Amino acid sequence: GGRVRVVEGLGWEDKFGEALLRLATAIREDFSEARREGRMPYLVATGGFKPESTFAVVAAYAAGAVGVFYIHETFRRLVELPMVPLQLHGAVAKFARGEADEHRLARELGLDVQHLEAVGLLVEEGGARRLNPLLERLL
Repeated sequence: GGRVRVVEGLGWEDKFGEALLRLATAIREDFSEARREGRMPYLVATGGFKPESTFAVVAAYAAGAVGVFYIHETFRRLVELPMVPLQLHGAVAKFARGEADEHRLARELGLDVQHLEAVGLLVEEGGARRLNPLLERLL
């Protein structure tokens, strides 16, 4: 038995970034559960728009997907994208655990703190910077 999950905010311009992270989180939760149960999860990425599909593929691989299936627009055939074992940068995990500050995180990622805020990796809360709570759920 499968289940249907609705990700709020997809298709809404003002909630788009948050919705993409919610989509990635939902996929990560489902794929992580499948791997814990000994199943070999695949993602079918044929439907949807490119940003949503991109986030879905990244989240699925980060959570242990063994492959991605896709019906190619040109070939009109089912293709399998090869497995790409991904994980979030170690600096992000260190920051989330409180083992590094935002300046070290920025240095290790080759960016500055303001850029990390601008792209939504970091948020300011109560005068302190923390990892975007939706991204924390991907860890």
